[in-house]
Amino acid sequence: MWAMDVTTWIDRQFSEINTSWDRTIEVHYPQYHQDWIVPELHVENLLHKWNTFNAAKAFPWSEYFKNKSSIRILDLGCGTGWLSAYLSTFENVESVYAVDSSVPNLRSMLPHVTKLLHGKPGKIIPVHGLFSPIPEKNGSVDFVVSSSSFHHAENLQDLVAECARVLKPGGILVVLNETPHEKWSFRWYFMKQLVKLGMDLWREEYRPRSMTVSSSGIVYDPYLGDRLYSLNQWKKALANKQLDLEILETGLTTFRQKPYGGKLVHFILTKKI
Repeated sequence: MWAMDVTTWIDRQFSEINTSWDRTIEVHYPQYHQDWIVPELHVENLLHKWNTFNAAKAFPWSEYFKNKSSIRILDLGCGTGWLSAYLSTFENVESVYAVDSSVPNLRSMLPHVTKLLHGKPGKIIPVHGLFSPIPEKNGSVDFVVSSSSFHHAENLQDLVAECARVLKPGGILVVLNETPHEKWSFRWYFMKQLVKLGMDLWREEYRPRSMTVSSSGIVYDPYLGDRLYSLNQWKKALANKQLDLEILETGLTTFRQKPYGGKLVHFILTKKI
């Protein structure tokens, strides 16, 4: 028996797949492209146009950080790293692992955003990676945080279970700035999308990417992988026997200029001791 050399494309293909978010914004949402590649413009939007930063700052971090030292944080799906930058300013935070699948975000945006928000770059560790699996030991992390990212995960329950595994007893998973729909608005949206999908199938249309409707989430943006859930679906997906769930309603919408639409909600899951 002789051995045959195997050529691998996996590393290159993985890299291509996980830089597609950056290209997707440029190709499909060119009107927003500059918002995500120019650090000064991005921070200006965070401070004056979007409510996500304000909603995160209003979270009672000091209360949760109280009586803790050398805090280790994982920021999953950190994007441009603004949340990592903000959390690095707390004195008792030792390190923030800024995890994202976008290399341009980590290499280009994160350093500048951190400087503009007066973060502590020495505390921030950029990590090119996915949501899960998380290559950390059981019970090794104080906090896992995420802002407007969890709804991109393909399987929320698996992701929550992985976060619970790496959290220390008493550790906290903070899922910030999600926009769950109430029952009737969710049902109305679901019916509208179902009609659109039915019309496409009736006409035998072919779309290389299209919205999908299932009980594991409505993928309403197939290019960015955005999934929509009702509040009850969020509660069921986040349910984990190791974690106690608390819901904090911010009363804020995503955009300051648009005070209508879904409100930003924080989910706080504390690991039982």
